[in-house]
Amino acid sequence: MSILRISMVFALTVSLGAPAMAGDLTESIAKASEAAAQQQTNNTHRPIAKGYLWGGTALFAGGMGVAFYAFLHNQNTGLPGFESGNPVPVYGEATSMNTELGFAGLSTAFLGGTLIFLGHHQARRAPTVSIAPGGVAVAQHLSW
Repeated sequence: MSILRISMVFALTVSLGAPAMAGDLTESIAKASEAAAQQQTNNTHRPIAKGYLWGGTALFAGGMGVAFYAFLHNQNTGLPGFESGNPVPVYGEATSMNTELGFAGLSTAFLGGTLIFLGHHQARRAPTVSIAPGGVAVAQHLSW
């Protein structure tokens, strides 16, 4: 019983002592807001070009739809053995789906995902143009 009491006192001491060491609340809020503002200025969001976005999305969605259809559409509905409720697969069950069409659909979905990725990569490398009342500013991030 005394070990339980000691561990409870230790847990309460540690859990209540940590907030007391936090420091001044206004200083913490000011530091957090400065860090958030600096991170927001460093991480500017540039939209993906519409051609990359919609083209990649259409290829991805269409490819996944074709892959789902090809892999899940069973062509063995007329074979003997299924009408009787036999749960054991009969001959030809492994070849009942259209695997060539399924892999073509997965390849198309992969191409769509790659197109979206390349559009995002190109948007990050694009120059930033800012229009202000005093003029126009163009910024380009270079790295090598």
